[in-house]
Amino acid sequence: MPGQKDWNLIVSRLHRGFFLYFSKDSANSTFPDDESFDWIVCSLTLHYIENWEHVFEQFRRVLKPGGKLLYSVHHPFMDFALSQLKDYFARELLIDEWNKKEAGRVEVVFYRRPLQEIMNVTTAYFALDQIIEPQPIPEFMERLPEAKRLFYERLKLNPHFLIVQAHKEG
Repeated sequence: MPGQKDWNLIVSRLHRGFFLYFSKDSANSTFPDDESFDWIVCSLTLHYIENWEHVFEQFRRVLKPGGKLLYSVHHPFMDFALSQLKDYFARELLIDEWNKKEAGRVEVVFYRRPLQEIMNVTTAYFALDQIIEPQPIPEFMERLPEAKRLFYERLKLNPHFLIVQAHKEG
């Protein structure tokens, strides 16, 4: 059995659940035992991985029958403005620059893919329960400084994130 360092994976106890973290090399990683998890929550990470097939195979393998997968990604619409190809249906490597108060300018590299690819990969491994294109609630705007209120309006009218819930049949 491989040791923890051989897995490119950290599994740490977090209350009564587990937190899974996998590295950029996760395409070559293996996960814990078959059918050992009730839930997998993967927030804003999949868009950093070019090919999701191996990751979804592993998610399916470690989920118990009826187990749930909940993940979020950038909405394909949000990142289309950064596209050099101007082809909505292409999977594309994008580079964005973010200004972070703590770190200054940060280059962020990720993949944009069309909604049909997101859904097709998901449903190849799981049964789809729901998708959500979240919008900010009015209380969010009330807490924003005046200078950031345009951000609220932009989020209200343009989808930025996609949340997908699915389950393993069986």
